[in-house]
Amino acid sequence: MKEIIYLDTDFLHSFLAQQNDGLPTEITKENYEEIKDELQEQYGHNSKSLIEASLDTGTFEIPLIFKTPKGIIKGVFQPGTYSGEKVISTQTEAGKEVISTRLHDNALEMFQNQLKDENKLLTIDSAKVGDYILLKSQFSIIDFNYLLKMIQPDILGKSMIFQQKSLIEFQIKLLENQKDKSQKTKQQINNLRNNLKQLAKELNVNTKQLTEIKNTLQYLANVLPYSSFMKIKNAVSPLKEKHLRESASELAFKYTVDENSLEITLLGKITSIVNKVSTEKFEEGDVINGLSGLFYSILTPFGIIKEGDLIISPVAIYFE
Repeated sequence: MKEIIYLDTDFLHSFLAQQNDGLPTEITKENYEEIKDELQEQYGHNSKSLIEASLDTGTFEIPLIFKTPKGIIKGVFQPGTYSGEKVISTQTEAGKEVISTRLHDNALEMFQNQLKDENKLLTIDSAKVGDYILLKSQFSIIDFNYLLKMIQPDILGKSMIFQQKSLIEFQIKLLENQKDKSQKTKQQINNLRNNLKQLAKELNVNTKQLTEIKNTLQYLANVLPYSSFMKIKNAVSPLKEKHLRESASELAFKYTVDENSLEITLLGKITSIVNKVSTEKFEEGDVINGLSGLFYSILTPFGIIKEGDLIISPVAIYFE
């Protein structure tokens, strides 16, 4: 069983349309008619008194996490009759979303099986640019928006020296509370205070470095067409937020890289290979490639990319 966290539904729509001479939607229509017939059979009985009220529920959405379908709740107080016609209609709309998800997941199976049947699903060692590969390994998620929220130079700078600063201040307090201070004790207090001054200098350095990192991340977030990436073996996959079933920040928080990390499966197409990661001077007539090398060199310190890495456009990413 696959636990899918990323699925390029735009790509699968195109695949389904080419396989079926159009995108199939009949299953959703049949589901709607079935529920409507059931409602008509349950509705009946007459009454002399009738009170009716309706409420437009609208749509409530937390992006990528939860979305309620739009509908109208219609309530009828009428002795001896059923009520809730529009509630059933709302449930129908929610049912369409489930069926659509199943349709996409099934399309993934169809696409994967077709690649296998045609011997076009390769391993990372035998594939070249333009080939589809299936890669299973440990992974990491890099999300610039998540990192930008985390990196607050003033707070992080202080936290980096907090433990050491607290210990020195505690030692100074103990020594100062001694009634009869020897010359040695006074010297120890002076040394500890000097250590505090040194920590203050370190704080300034740390804050400055963190500010530079934040500025670089902000630049990358503004320039790159994607704000999140998956690093897996010697490959990098840019992630489109709309195709993630969990947000990139959730994934970055939930899955850390260590010897006990889970393995994930990536199905995608190799679009390019990083041949140059360099900050060297641009050669005449080679400004574009020079800019690419410079740009990749900015990504290198963040562990996103290195020379020889593959760039893979993902179709699906899942646990199994």
